[in-house]
Amino acid sequence: TEIVYIANLFGENVYTFNPVIHNRRLNDRWAEMGLITLSQRDEKGDWDYDQVPNGAAVIISAHGAKPQDYEKLAEKDCLVMDTTCALVDNEHNHVS
Repeated sequence: TEIVYIANLFGENVYTFNPVIHNRRLNDRWAEMGLITLSQRDEKGDWDYDQVPNGAAVIISAHGAKPQDYEKLAEKDCLVMDTTCALVDNEHNHVS
Protein backbone atom coordinates (compact mmCIF):
# COMPACT_ATOMS: atom_id res chain seq x y z
CA THR A 1 0.00 0.00 0.00
CA GLU A 2 2.97 2.32 0.41
CA ILE A 3 3.41 2.57 -3.36
CA VAL A 4 0.71 5.24 -3.69
CA TYR A 5 2.37 7.29 -0.96
CA ILE A 6 5.77 6.94 -2.65
CA ALA A 7 4.40 7.70 -6.12
CA ASN A 8 2.70 10.81 -4.77
CA LEU A 9 6.12 12.24 -3.94
CA PHE A 10 6.82 12.52 -7.68
CA GLY A 11 4.00 14.88 -8.53
CA GLU A 12 0.58 16.18 -7.71
CA ASN A 13 -1.25 13.21 -9.14
CA VAL A 14 -0.55 9.57 -9.75
CA TYR A 15 -2.31 7.65 -12.51
CA THR A 16 -3.49 4.07 -12.94
CA PHE A 17 -5.66 2.38 -15.57
CA ASN A 18 -7.35 -0.04 -13.18
CA PRO A 19 -8.02 -0.01 -9.47
CA VAL A 20 -4.65 -0.83 -7.92
CA ILE A 21 -6.09 -3.57 -5.70
CA HIS A 22 -9.49 -5.11 -4.97
CA ASN A 23 -10.16 -3.01 -1.90
CA ARG A 24 -12.62 -0.17 -2.43
CA ARG A 25 -11.76 1.59 0.84
CA LEU A 26 -8.07 1.80 -0.01
CA ASN A 27 -8.73 2.80 -3.60
CA ASP A 28 -11.08 5.56 -2.38
CA ARG A 29 -8.48 6.72 0.15
CA TRP A 30 -5.80 6.81 -2.53
CA ALA A 31 -8.14 8.78 -4.82
CA GLU A 32 -8.38 11.39 -2.07
CA MET A 33 -4.56 11.52 -2.11
CA GLY A 34 -4.50 12.21 -5.85
CA LEU A 35 -4.58 8.75 -7.45
CA ILE A 36 -6.49 9.10 -10.70
CA THR A 37 -7.98 5.90 -12.11
CA LEU A 38 -8.40 6.25 -15.86
CA SER A 39 -10.95 4.13 -17.65
CA GLN A 40 -11.24 5.78 -21.05
CA ARG A 41 -9.99 3.80 -24.03
CA ASP A 42 -9.07 4.88 -27.54
CA GLU A 43 -10.80 3.82 -30.75
CA LYS A 44 -8.81 0.52 -30.82
CA GLY A 45 -9.82 -0.37 -27.27
CA ASP A 46 -6.40 0.41 -25.80
CA TRP A 47 -5.88 2.71 -22.86
CA ASP A 48 -6.04 6.37 -23.84
CA TYR A 49 -2.50 7.54 -23.11
CA ASP A 50 -3.42 11.14 -23.97
CA GLN A 51 -4.95 11.30 -20.49
CA VAL A 52 -1.52 10.77 -18.89
CA PRO A 53 0.75 13.82 -18.78
CA ASN A 54 4.37 13.42 -19.90
CA GLY A 55 6.58 12.52 -16.96
CA ALA A 56 3.68 11.45 -14.74
CA ALA A 57 3.89 8.70 -12.14
CA VAL A 58 1.85 5.68 -13.26
CA ILE A 59 1.04 2.59 -11.21
CA ILE A 60 0.46 -0.64 -13.13
CA SER A 61 -2.26 -2.44 -11.18
CA ALA A 62 -2.23 -6.02 -9.97
CA HIS A 63 -3.91 -6.97 -13.27
CA GLY A 64 -0.72 -6.18 -15.17
CA ALA A 65 -0.35 -4.55 -18.57
CA LYS A 66 0.54 -5.37 -22.16
CA PRO A 67 4.13 -4.84 -23.34
CA GLN A 68 2.94 -1.99 -25.56
CA ASP A 69 1.52 -0.24 -22.49
CA TYR A 70 5.01 -0.10 -20.99
CA GLU A 71 6.38 1.15 -24.32
CA LYS A 72 3.80 3.95 -24.58
CA LEU A 73 4.49 5.06 -21.01
CA ALA A 74 8.24 5.01 -21.65
CA GLU A 75 7.68 7.23 -24.71
CA LYS A 76 5.89 9.69 -22.42
CA ASP A 77 8.84 9.52 -19.98
CA CYS A 78 6.54 8.31 -17.19
CA LEU A 79 7.73 6.92 -13.89
CA VAL A 80 6.18 3.44 -13.96
CA MET A 81 5.65 1.47 -10.78
CA ASP A 82 4.62 -2.09 -11.51
CA THR A 83 2.42 -3.79 -8.91
CA THR A 84 1.47 -6.73 -11.12
CA CYS A 85 0.50 -9.74 -9.04
CA ALA A 86 3.14 -12.49 -9.26
CA LEU A 87 0.47 -15.03 -10.28
CA VAL A 88 -0.77 -12.75 -13.07
CA ASP A 89 2.80 -12.11 -14.20
CA ASN A 90 3.43 -15.87 -14.32
CA GLU A 91 0.32 -16.38 -16.48
CA HIS A 92 1.37 -13.57 -18.83
CA ASN A 93 4.79 -15.20 -19.24
CA HIS A 94 3.19 -18.56 -20.11
CA VAL A 95 0.94 -16.97 -22.73
CA SER A 96 3.69 -15.00 -24.50
